[in-house]
Amino acid sequence: MQTNNPTRRDAVLAAMALPVVLATAASASAAEMTAVEKSNLQTALEFIKLWGDPAATGAKLAAYLADDCVVITEESKPAARGRAAAEEMFSGYMARGRIDMAVEGTYAFGPVVLIGKRDAFIRDGKPGKANPFAGLFIMRDGKIKEWTEYAAKV
Repeated sequence: MQTNNPTRRDAVLAAMALPVVLATAASASAAEMTAVEKSNLQTALEFIKLWGDPAATGAKLAAYLADDCVVITEESKPAARGRAAAEEMFSGYMARGRIDMAVEGTYAFGPVVLIGKRDAFIRDGKPGKANPFAGLFIMRDGKIKEWTEYAAKV
């Protein structure tokens, strides 16, 4: 598996970018989404829903990703770079159980999709405690180019 830890600079830039995107989202909330934005949002939502599907596999999840994607599912863990590395990461999650990702809010603006959600691991058919997360997706040509998860500290 090819992974690479994000640098402190990457983390700072990501932390700075999210509020800017959210501020833009708030100011443009009344605007109608374009067809591309609707498609990007739909793709991200389908991807999120698949995590809770008992038939989901790492390969099925990775099919939503661009070949040169970057995936960070936990801020303290290294990024998976490339579809094969992401598939391996996803397969590891799937081996432990499924994740019910309950969507609480969405926004799409150009290639950026933001999804506020609560994730609960499902093991032996029973969901655990649901924890709040924000998913930041950067889309390209109908695929997920970048996906970063941010745990909401409560």
